[in-house]
Amino acid sequence: SVQRAFYAENRDVTDEDVLADLAAEHGLDRERFLKALRTEQAKIATRADFETARASGVTGFPTLYAGDTESGYAMVTTGYRPLDGLPDILEDWLAMPPTPSTGQVGHA
Repeated sequence: SVQRAFYAENRDVTDEDVLADLAAEHGLDRERFLKALRTEQAKIATRADFETARASGVTGFPTLYAGDTESGYAMVTTGYRPLDGLPDILEDWLAMPPTPSTGQVGHA
């Protein structure tokens, strides 16, 4: 929904009112959404997500990551890919040997 709003509808998805409208389109209470979005907890979580993306080398959108908080995350693909091609990309990624330093599958 956010991607459609940005790319297809040319809406400013950095505007909290646009995000609240999108939330309402999906059945969420608009005012409750805005209240939650404006909390310090949401701001901290958003900053942390951006920092994780930056530290991970994300330079494009969309980017697909896989993993978990224990063993870490690895970039599977970045940039647009047709949905029907993702199973092959994931299989190739899973077939990669683990990184020696982390043991993470597909993390080269």
